[in-house]
Amino acid sequence: MQLSLIITTYNNPIFLELVFLSLQQQQLTGIKYDEVEILIADDGSTLETKIVIEKYQKLLPFGLIHVWHRDDGFRAAAIRNLAVSKSHGDYLLFIDGDSLLPMDFISKHIVLAERGCCVAGNRVLLSEKYTKIISEKLDISIINLGFFSYLYYRVRGKINKFLPKLRLPSKAKWRWLQQKNWRLPKSCNLGIWRCDYMSVNGFDEVFHGWGREDSDLVVRLIHYGVKIKDGRFFVPVFHLWHRQNDRDMDQVNYKRLMERVSDSKFIRAVMGINNYI
Repeated sequence: MQLSLIITTYNNPIFLELVFLSLQQQQLTGIKYDEVEILIADDGSTLETKIVIEKYQKLLPFGLIHVWHRDDGFRAAAIRNLAVSKSHGDYLLFIDGDSLLPMDFISKHIVLAERGCCVAGNRVLLSEKYTKIISEKLDISIINLGFFSYLYYRVRGKINKFLPKLRLPSKAKWRWLQQKNWRLPKSCNLGIWRCDYMSVNGFDEVFHGWGREDSDLVVRLIHYGVKIKDGRFFVPVFHLWHRQNDRDMDQVNYKRLMERVSDSKFIRAVMGINNYI
């Protein structure tokens, strides 16, 4: 299997460096380092982000590709499509540039990967105060702690949950109980087979501005016949705190999404990855 890890970012080079530090500590099983490529889906960042990427192109054990387009507002759908068009993986793994990865993140996603399914991972939220400490010290020790340390961090309010750190069986039957729950997957932690992504024409770029482009992709995948596989308690990410994005377009995007939820024949994106291929 060839795997493409696609990381969306916008003008937050410190967070991106923290993500890179967690990538440096990845311990792979079931896949070789040269079978994994990292693509930075850069939604129009300035020079500081480019400098960080160039630094880690020399330090990471994976190939690292910088995919950029000009800043024209929140265009996550477009930059993800552009990044996928530059990728080579049979399997696409999407995260955001504010998410620290446990050392077994890539390997565990490979374990969950199953034809005809997309994998919905989850996230552990870090507090504002703790995120500030991590950012100032470039300290990613949070990804390596044991169960009781996470329990202590939860009691202290540094993280919002500790149970997702548990590793429950990858083949547990409950992982298939929400096969059509389009609300479960988020693009901050989502695994999709490339062939399925291409069949629905990727993300739909008519979703301009924050929100719902990831849910729309999942809805269309479900219409196409792809099942949702629950990745909780197996592939968490640690989400760094930040202020919410401007959500002025959320109501418009949500209305469009709900129209598509009820239309089982709507499968392919109107403005999708075919723009680049």
